[in-house]
Amino acid sequence: MVAVGLALAIVGAGVILSGFLAPVNPGSTTARLSSISAPNIVPNQTRVAQISMTNTSSGYFEISWSSTHDLSVTLYQGVRCSGPSGYCISGPALVAWPSNTSGSWNRTGPLSFPYLLSMYNLALINISLRGTLAESFTTGPNSLPTWAMVIILAGGVTLLAIGALAVFLGLFLRSGVYTVPESVTPRYAHELDRPGDPLDEPFDDEGAPDLQGPDPPPTH
Repeated sequence: MVAVGLALAIVGAGVILSGFLAPVNPGSTTARLSSISAPNIVPNQTRVAQISMTNTSSGYFEISWSSTHDLSVTLYQGVRCSGPSGYCISGPALVAWPSNTSGSWNRTGPLSFPYLLSMYNLALINISLRGTLAESFTTGPNSLPTWAMVIILAGGVTLLAIGALAVFLGLFLRSGVYTVPESVTPRYAHELDRPGDPLDEPFDDEGAPDLQGPDPPPTH
């Protein structure tokens, strides 16, 4: 009983420990590239391009662009709205290039898309813009789901409790519940010390009464 209890307790402790030390997937890094193009922006025209990539709590994003002539370019955070595109500018500009032919910007940390790239043509000629977008982020780490952890821990605790109970019963109740009772030897009448009891006297045939009666008379 004690050996079985110790074995169950060890298995239960091992199951609990494995639940806390379960291997965790360290995750993997994902990199994505995209491009943006805005051809033939006419003079005094504002064109807005929507940049949508992967939202993440921790990542890296970079935008680089170039144009055929000086161009006013501004990058904003976008939010959902009832506008024609479904998104509107939110808050101040993330970065602005007042009159440039190229530019770049990056951000590390939480990324929430879309971004809105506003391009305004200050010149008297049509201008085209081309750009590249890059994003990288790490997915994971992946651990056991909560329900699986609960099942593992519950099983370990149950085994540990059963093992502890078995050890307790085996050690402390050995002289009680698990003791084989002494055999009871039946007592007979001739073993009892009762002076004067007729049953203690040996049986004597001579003192027994004659149950056959008197002899029959002789026949002539």
